[in-house]
Amino acid sequence: MGTIVNVIPSDRGLDHLARYDVDFASGLQTLHGSELRPVRMGISSCDEKEGLLVTHKKAFDIYMRGVRELASAAGVMAHAEFEFLHNRVRAARQFLVETREQLNNHTAEHGC
Repeated sequence: MGTIVNVIPSDRGLDHLARYDVDFASGLQTLHGSELRPVRMGISSCDEKEGLLVTHKKAFDIYMRGVRELASAAGVMAHAEFEFLHNRVRAARQFLVETREQLNNHTAEHGC
């Protein structure tokens, strides 16, 4: 399971021809819309999975906020401050990867 982090629309305006940057535990990949399969959130009857989904979404939001801050700070702040921010983003990404692994493992083991 991965998280879409960027959408590159097609020239023709067709969703299945759009490209999507997807952040997987193994790294970032760009896929066409036709290669994606949606994961329904909030429809599960498994409370543990629901909790893991909420945690994963929060981790993703924190990571993306940090990435935006880091991108806007590039070249405009002192190196030490930038490194501090970079380390925070790296820690947020690691937490995101760990929460995704927990969710994937639960789904594989529990079948929900």
